[in-house]
Amino acid sequence: MATLVIGTRHTERMHTSQKLLRIDQVSKNNCEKFERQHARRHGPTPEMFIAKHIDNTRLIKADDPVRRREMVSFTLVMSLLFALTMIYVWQHFSAIEIGYNVEAQKLQVEQMREENQELRISEAELSDPRRIDNISKQLGMNDPRTDQVTRQDEANGNIVAQGQSRSLPDE
Repeated sequence: MATLVIGTRHTERMHTSQKLLRIDQVSKNNCEKFERQHARRHGPTPEMFIAKHIDNTRLIKADDPVRRREMVSFTLVMSLLFALTMIYVWQHFSAIEIGYNVEAQKLQVEQMREENQELRISEAELSDPRRIDNISKQLGMNDPRTDQVTRQDEANGNIVAQGQSRSLPDE
């Protein structure tokens, strides 16, 4: 307990000596400023600078309802502005993403058209009558006889050929 009291007295002396040093520094600073002003002005009225230290640590801030209302309304307005900005940015990036998707689908459609064209060419090559005739001859098939093929005319003018298959006698 005794050391605590001695320590407190020692710190009080230190604070007082620091205050005195501060006051000396402020007064010297004021004298220098006064001399500089006096040299500039040469006027009859001297100016004085007084340093006053204010201690506001014991003050308690009172709640201001008007300021609180202003801050709440400001916060709401800024939140709304932020939300609208985010919605705009989201729509903008969505539009860009949709544009990329459309371009990708256009590319896919073009690839499918090319593949469709290749398949039609392949179908035309495979259904060529000369090719079918050559393959049938390689497999040992003969040309059909005239009584095996019957031609019929349709109303729209297309000719359809029908063939009848008969079992061949075993040789």
